[in-house]
Amino acid sequence: MTSLFSFTFIASFLGTVPPSPSNLAVMHTVLNRNTRAGLWLALGASLPELPHCFLALMAIRFISTFRSIEFAFHILTAFILCAMGVYIFFAQLNKKIEIDDNRSLGQYKLHPFWKGVLIGIFNPMIFAFWLVTAGIAVNSKWLNVHDVSHQMCFVAGAAAGAFALLALVAFFTRQIKKKLTPDMVRYFNYGIGITFLLLGLLQVLKFYFYR
Repeated sequence: MTSLFSFTFIASFLGTVPPSPSNLAVMHTVLNRNTRAGLWLALGASLPELPHCFLALMAIRFISTFRSIEFAFHILTAFILCAMGVYIFFAQLNKKIEIDDNRSLGQYKLHPFWKGVLIGIFNPMIFAFWLVTAGIAVNSKWLNVHDVSHQMCFVAGAAAGAFALLALVAFFTRQIKKKLTPDMVRYFNYGIGITFLLLGLLQVLKFYFYR
């Protein structure tokens, strides 16, 4: 059980390193709000690892695929990512950048925790990642998909690993933020917005060649 949790934790930690909606959103929140809000978003974004992991385990267990639903889900995800990218990019045009934003969490239109949950849920890359990772764990004899304790250990390691990496992203961004000017933060925001757009377009291109 310890080896299974360690394997899943490390896989989740490393799998969250590449640019993704979750870590980009944490960076954006810390840069434009504060570290506390970024940590709340990190927690919210890591919790959807649980249902994504569980669905991946069930998919391996029952070997069932619903491609039409999967296609619709990916297209919806692409739309959301592109919309976020456009919003972040154009929001910088007339926005006053404040390096220190000490507003209470209750003053945000959407609490960072729930923003993180939504970003995590609409990220099909998580499901695909855990589908592959679970397959590796099963083949290595570490994971028994029919054992409830194994399932709980697997999904717990996934959420813990994701939160650990996202929390590090928040603290790392806080250290960078101390050395940034408002104009530099604005350009960082432009970069984050463009990356969201590219991630959304990547979803569309993937299914264009997938058909």
